[in-house]
Amino acid sequence: PRNAFQFLRIGCAHPVPDGRTAERAVGGMAMRHRETPGSSVPRIVVGTTSGRQSESYDPATVQTPAPTFPRLLLAHAEAQPEAPAMREKDLGIWQTWSWSAVAQEVRETACGLASLGFRPFDNLAIVGANRPHLYMSVVAAQSLRGVPVPLYQDAVAGEMVFMLQDAGIEFVIVEDQEQVDKLLECREMQQGKQPGIRYIVYDDPKGLRHYDQPGLLSYEQLRERGREFDKTHV
Repeated sequence: PRNAFQFLRIGCAHPVPDGRTAERAVGGMAMRHRETPGSSVPRIVVGTTSGRQSESYDPATVQTPAPTFPRLLLAHAEAQPEAPAMREKDLGIWQTWSWSAVAQEVRETACGLASLGFRPFDNLAIVGANRPHLYMSVVAAQSLRGVPVPLYQDAVAGEMVFMLQDAGIEFVIVEDQEQVDKLLECREMQQGKQPGIRYIVYDDPKGLRHYDQPGLLSYEQLRERGREFDKTHV
């Protein structure tokens, strides 16, 4: 591949079940889950079992033989670029990412990791709550044929350092200052051991303005590195 993001078109194939339909009742709701043949996106329709009516959610189905999450993301970005892919409520306001925006951010993140030396089959630790950028980092690692390794965000440093060492983690993406402090402590505990943590990327910069430890950078800085890397590796 000529650049990091082209790894999105590469990956190990995983079998996808043939079309199937399942119905089940969940609380007072009836849910119908249907999938079309191939690797299409599941379409979920929710309706009440009582006399009340609810608006159904029936997104477009994208037909694609894509066997991996990165390829599936590309298929959606090409088929429905402006359709909502992900939403998160921030300060009471819903923030929306379209499929094309998610694909672009994953590209920048993947190229940023590649610029730091992330290679195929490297492990990327991800520590934090369910945040959009952390999920995009999962796909970015897979795009480079790497392995995302989610870790418990409430684990203490003494517990986490064993998992980091056992998986040979050199790259970590975390949510906020709490996780940065924990990972810096883990790195101190790793002194003299190889491999060790080389880079810590944080999503939320609050409280981290005066941190200047080596290998520490923000998620936005990682994306900026990725944009520059992408320009020179076409």
